[in-house]
Amino acid sequence: MPKYIIPKNFHYCTALCKRFEKIDTTNNIFEFELTPNHWYDFKEVRVSGKNKIIGRTYGFGVHNNSIRIVYKPDKQKNMFHVWWYWYDAGKRKHKYIGKFGVGRYTFTTEMLDLKNVSCDLFKSDSLIGCIIIEFSEELKTVGYYCFPYFGGKARAPWNITWYVYYDEQLK
Repeated sequence: MPKYIIPKNFHYCTALCKRFEKIDTTNNIFEFELTPNHWYDFKEVRVSGKNKIIGRTYGFGVHNNSIRIVYKPDKQKNMFHVWWYWYDAGKRKHKYIGKFGVGRYTFTTEMLDLKNVSCDLFKSDSLIGCIIIEFSEELKTVGYYCFPYFGGKARAPWNITWYVYYDEQLK
């Protein structure tokens, strides 16, 4: 899998320069791996929001119309709480998916029409989460990828490595 690193004391990963490549937004597939490297004790990071793993925008602006998978570590080591996380016309929303362990996951998005997107999350070909997100305004059929970054007002406590595949790497 391609490697993306969020350097210690940074929010964003090293792939930020690729962020503005236009993509077709009608159907997307992503694969990522949660590893022990992604777990941290909250004593180490005082103020942490949800950490963004992968996602995509519908148009140009991460805080307008976009969808992501996000996580926070659980108190139990190497376990993670995972959410759907999206912006609808600039309003942040989220829905809890569940608590998961280390492993490789597949996240898909499919535009059903210009206002509705179906999202699925799989582990080992088993569906573990699904949602249809209804947006309040028409979505664009072009956008760009949202690469990993450390959320909230905190910065990465150490170099955090992500292994992520995006559409063209899976074809």
